[in-house]
Amino acid sequence: MDAAAFATLITDFNHLKTVLEEAETAKDENIGRFSEELDSKVEEISKELSELKREANAEMILDIDADRESVIAYMTDLTEKVNTQKVQAKNIADYQNIFGVSVSEFQDLAEVATDVELKRSLWISDIEFDKHMESWAESLFDQIDMASMDEIVQKYVKLCVKLERGLPPNQVVPKFKEKVDNYKNMLPVINALLNKSMKPRHWDKIMDIIGQFDREDNFTLQKILDMKAPDFSEEIAKVSVEATQESALEELLVKVTSKWDDICFSCVAYKETKDTFVLGSIEEITTALEDSQVTMATIMSSRFVAGIRTEVEKVEKSLNLFGETLDEWLNVQKNWMYLESIFSAPDIQRQLPTEAKQFFAVDKQYKDIMRKTRENDNALKAGTTPGYLASFQKASETLDRIQKNLEEYLETKRMAFPRFYFLSNDELLEILAQTKNVQAVQPHMSKCFDGIKSLDFGDDPKSVDIYAMFSGEGERVGLGKNLKARGNVEQWLSAVEAAMVTSLKRQGKDSYLSYPKEERTKWVLKQPAQIVIAVSQIYWCRGVVNALESSSPVENMHQWLESNRSDLKDMTVVVRGHLTSLHRKIIAALITIDVHARDITEELYNEKTESTNDFNWQMQLRYYWNDEEDVVYIRQTNSMFTYAYEYLGAQSRLVVTPMTDRCYMTLTGAMHLKL
Repeated sequence: MDAAAFATLITDFNHLKTVLEEAETAKDENIGRFSEELDSKVEEISKELSELKREANAEMILDIDADRESVIAYMTDLTEKVNTQKVQAKNIADYQNIFGVSVSEFQDLAEVATDVELKRSLWISDIEFDKHMESWAESLFDQIDMASMDEIVQKYVKLCVKLERGLPPNQVVPKFKEKVDNYKNMLPVINALLNKSMKPRHWDKIMDIIGQFDREDNFTLQKILDMKAPDFSEEIAKVSVEATQESALEELLVKVTSKWDDICFSCVAYKETKDTFVLGSIEEITTALEDSQVTMATIMSSRFVAGIRTEVEKVEKSLNLFGETLDEWLNVQKNWMYLESIFSAPDIQRQLPTEAKQFFAVDKQYKDIMRKTRENDNALKAGTTPGYLASFQKASETLDRIQKNLEEYLETKRMAFPRFYFLSNDELLEILAQTKNVQAVQPHMSKCFDGIKSLDFGDDPKSVDIYAMFSGEGERVGLGKNLKARGNVEQWLSAVEAAMVTSLKRQGKDSYLSYPKEERTKWVLKQPAQIVIAVSQIYWCRGVVNALESSSPVENMHQWLESNRSDLKDMTVVVRGHLTSLHRKIIAALITIDVHARDITEELYNEKTESTNDFNWQMQLRYYWNDEEDVVYIRQTNSMFTYAYEYLGAQSRLVVTPMTDRCYMTLTGAMHLKL
């Protein structure tokens, strides 16, 4: 069967070939015939376009008094005709492209289509916008979708621009544009009235501007329009801006008040007690207070604060009160902590009974406030508790008065024993608070007496007998018998001072008398350090004076110089031997002074000094013993002083240089002139 079909295929192919050849032969003839038909069709469409154009320019279309529904129906029919013409024109163009002939452009068709579409849009938009206006007017004012309204109005504003440009002058477009513009101009007013920040007080201002109305009873946009609100657009906008700014200020105010809901005082135990508390760190609180006060100042400086001034002033007053209270609180706490340790001592209570009574009254009040604060620790609430500021102010005045009386009390103690001026208030109070504990003065002795490190009360820690004084170098000097630490501390310390002078004066005289009788190398090991220096200087000075007043001053000065050198050699031998640390310090100091004395003697000898009135001798620091009065005088140039026997201990001595001598001379001269 396939072979038979294949045999007939050749016949069919030959037939098809014949048909194609006949069609190719008739192609040009057919194209010509069809082109003629298309040309006639183009002429037909052109005639119809002319008719459409005439119909599109009908007077009723742009007649302001025309029935809108009739015009829309008429324009809809024209639109359908235009669309039909567009389809026919497109088909013709397609055939012309196929046949390879020039394509007809139908420019009039595009113009007519645009014209018809604009006029149809005009009338349809006019009806649609009226419906929008009706819907908006009947809408509850608070439910108006401002974004949707703005979008719709802007769409019609753009359409009005196209209509004005694309249509000839007429009365319909201006009328439509007027409606659109009215709503466009009304949008800011509606937007202002829809401001979420508007409060009843702002609506009261609106009513004062446009008249009274009821916002609760079916309040629609139409009521706003009936009251001609757009005529007061500037006034309404001003109120709306005021509401917005007030809302922003209210937000700042809320931030300030809400911040203080979480800020609390840190109440810590005082000296590890269970029922006494003090304020801990307040750095965060003071920072928050400063920030809040800056914010409140910003709010108060705004020109829109009038509407919320009452609330703002209330918060500002609260913060100011808190700030004042906190300052007084901290001041009272500082003074209370200082005085608490003082008046907790029974001795101070006994000596200052009135001040103690006043302090404990403040103490009770302060502790009560701190206990309440610990139970309710919100900082702002605690700091603005009624009566706290006045209580702290009164407590502060009381504590200041107590401190003043305390200062006066300390001043009386210092006047009784002036060496107390060398102590700070705290150090002096530490002593006065332990008057029964005589050992309490020991840490402060070196400040009252430069050379005394401590006193010797014996082995019994409760002993009031004072046996001797110790220097920082460990030197012990007896203070005589029957010296006791009884009575007020300033009294028995004054007795110690007197005993110091008496003891050194007695030992000074004994040393003075024993010096010529004993070997110098043995004598120095039996005396206090300063007595060794003083007595040695007395005898050195006497030796110089004897040489100068002799018949052969220069020769005798040379002999005295050799004696000085001999003494130095002896001391050199001693210092190389086995000595205690204290004795080594004493001899080292003596050698330093002896070296200086030798240098002076040598200078006097070299200068051939022959008189005690010579300035080379008068300029030296000279020690003299008055046998009649048992007094040591110290002289330099025309200055003279009595040796005061202030205990110096076994202090080391620096090398004496010419500069040292000039300094001594300057100082003694100034003291002589009482400068």
